Parts: sequence; C-alpha cells; structure tokens
Amino acid sequence: DNALGLAGGESVISSMQSLDELLGRIEDATAAPDLVIVTDIVQVFEHMPSGESTRLKLLIRDAKPGMRPAWVLASEAWCLSGIYEDWYRVVTSHAAGLWVGSGFADQTLFRYPRALAAHREPLGFCDGFLVQHDDIRAVRLLEPEGDAE
Repeated sequence: DNALGLAGGESVISSMQSLDELLGRIEDATAAPDLVIVTDIVQVFEHMPSGESTRLKLLIRDAKPGMRPAWVLASEAWCLSGIYEDWYRVVTSHAAGLWVGSGFADQTLFRYPRALAAHREPLGFCDGFLVQHDDIRAVRLLEPEGDAE
C-alpha cells in the first residue's frame, strides 16, 4: 500500500528531511505515493527552503489527472487570493475541489454555471460543497465530537 500518512509508516511527513525524501520519491515515479495531502499549502511553501519549495511547485504544476500521486491541497481561501504562480493556475484549472463553510456564492476559486439559492445560505463549519467540473453537491463533513469549532 502506497498511502501517505500511515501512522508510523515511512510516508508520514514529520520534518523537512522527510519532506525532502517524499519529493525524491515522487520524482522517482516508481516509489511515488498514491496520494499526497497538504493541509495548508500556503504555510508549507512559506516554511520550506526555496529549493524544496521550487521542487514541490514543479511537481504540483506538472501533475496530470490519473498520475501518481494525486494531490489534495488545502488552504483558507483568503490565503490564496494573491497567488499568481503556475502551480496555482494548474490546480484551479481542474475545476474540482471542496468548499467548506459559508461564502461559496462569493468565491472565485471554483467556476460554476449558475448560482443557486442554496449557495448563498449560511453553512455550519462542517458543511460545504463538492465541486466536480459543472456538478456541485452539498456535503457534510465528519464532525468532531464535543464542542470543537
């Protein structure tokens, strides 16, 4: 199994050294994981040394649908507003992703053919929309137990 993030496995990224090793594995396509999840792409780029940042941006930019690894990149929308780099244009051109929380009708990250009343309704912190090209579906994410918000 080549999943990234197995507890205690070699695919758990816990340091810049392990990130460098992951980038090397992805560049060597025979050892690439099936999936790479970056929980805050903007923060990752801000904290990476410039050489590794460039390598990661090129890997994301050159990724093709169906190729290993598949990339899941997350960020707060406002953090992405000033990015005009090639990797970002490629990611946003695929028109697929997950919007969590209110504000879907006011965002410009995902293009959609028409605004519906449901797109303007206030949403809980675990509600959102799954966007896959022109198909938009309301979704509810798993909620943490207790009062965590």
